[in-house]
Amino acid sequence: MLNKIANSTEQWNGTLTYYAGNKTLNWLQIYNVFMFLWSFAYAQGFVIMVISGSVGMWYFSKNKSKQANLRVHKMPTFYIMDSVFRTLLFHMGTIAVGSCLIAILSSVRWFVLWIQQQLNMSRPTAQYIPATVKMALDCIAQCLLRWL
Repeated sequence: MLNKIANSTEQWNGTLTYYAGNKTLNWLQIYNVFMFLWSFAYAQGFVIMVISGSVGMWYFSKNKSKQANLRVHKMPTFYIMDSVFRTLLFHMGTIAVGSCLIAILSSVRWFVLWIQQQLNMSRPTAQYIPATVKMALDCIAQCLLRWL
């Protein structure tokens, strides 16, 4: 089919054909979206953990001297890399579980938003239940983000 289109000298008439995908592609697309959400939450959690480790290392370092009311902290040379290595060694599982919870919650929120849009098109009064569920999921998401 592609060779026929590529070798054709005919003009395009402006009509589009509808592609009806199979169920496997639909499930793979849902999986793809979930993995995107999980990867994004994982990267965000990793960066937050590295920054937290660096700030914690700075805050709890011993004072080297107090000159003219200035505190000079004794810090390692590569304290950000130390925080990266500490995160890689000890906190990868914590970040993975937390980001999985956030990805599941985000997937459910997107599904509820889709249901709300579908109901909004058909019956405007039936959109209150998905809106309430979406609001509850937003509250849970904020609690998870604060807790994790």
